[in-house]
Amino acid sequence: MEFSINNIIALLWKRFILITFCTLSGLCIFSVFTRVAIDSTYSASVQMYVNSDDTTSSIDLNDLYYAQKVVTTYINFLKTKIFYAQVIEESGLNYTAGELKNMTEINAINNTEIFQISVTSSSAEDSFRLVTVMQELAPELIKSIKSSAEISVVDPVAYPTGPSGPNILLNTAIGGLLGFFLSVSMSFLWEIIDVKVKNQEELKRKYNKPILGAIPNYDEHRAKRTLFQMKDAIIHRNNVRNDKVIKDDTDFLITEAYKELRTNLRYSLSKDGCKKILVNSPISQDGKSTICTNVGANY
Repeated sequence: MEFSINNIIALLWKRFILITFCTLSGLCIFSVFTRVAIDSTYSASVQMYVNSDDTTSSIDLNDLYYAQKVVTTYINFLKTKIFYAQVIEESGLNYTAGELKNMTEINAINNTEIFQISVTSSSAEDSFRLVTVMQELAPELIKSIKSSAEISVVDPVAYPTGPSGPNILLNTAIGGLLGFFLSVSMSFLWEIIDVKVKNQEELKRKYNKPILGAIPNYDEHRAKRTLFQMKDAIIHRNNVRNDKVIKDDTDFLITEAYKELRTNLRYSLSKDGCKKILVNSPISQDGKSTICTNVGANY
């Protein structure tokens, strides 16, 4: 099924309430879930500078490029079980080397000679303590492997003043977007699997058949009667079929609809030479007998 721009706009407007409800629900659910179910995390970090003045370096290498390579090497020195084990032992905290590795990020800063060590945990004190120990042990470990290494602290560790996560605003926005896209997807899916014909234009578009007439809904027109007429209709509710046969006092729109159907039928029959007409519908109580009665009475 193909959707034009007009079809998409009409579908979104048709499902506006559903889309709005799902979007707001996604916003609320993700916001509440983030605040209640996700624990706050705290991050502490330190930045260190690598001195690239190394007499053993090749004269063919650019100083900055060489420093960046050295930074990558030093970072790999720190991403070892030995380093994490030393940090745990020195800090006295109850973490395993694997847990500390998952909590730690060591990255170069924008391909410069500076690298940063960050630790994120559920405790501000633990994060601060671990980075403080790393700040002391990292230069010693690197020098123990490469004695010519020169590491200095650029931005020392500071105690976290507030939680670094979760990002409530971001998660709330994600929830709203998920609700929006889910509702829009459901709307398009429902439109694709819904085979009902909803109006004359859709009938023409789907089946490419001419429409001989359209009879208004009796019940909608009956609802417009006066209170006295409504009471009279309720009293005679057992005589519904006779009530649907058009009379002199029948609503003008209904009368004209049957006249239009009669005229189009006469034209079609005389043109195509048809002698029999089948009046049918997918379910009962659709008005087949009423159509036959009124067309036959006025033919």
